[in-house]
Amino acid sequence: MAFHHVAYSTKDLEATRHFYEDLFGFPLVNTEFHDREDGWIKHVFFDTGNGQCIA
Repeated sequence: MAFHHVAYSTKDLEATRHFYEDLFGFPLVNTEFHDREDGWIKHVFFDTGNGQCIA
């Protein structure tokens, strides 16, 4: 089975960063900000290897 896109939301970005970077060793490779009517979204990408990311 293969996935084209995987994304998760979080209320604690620092805990999420710790989980993926420090525990799994997936480096943070990109951060994007998107404006919305009700605020904004910070979208981060962790490199899982082989050209794949978790966002």
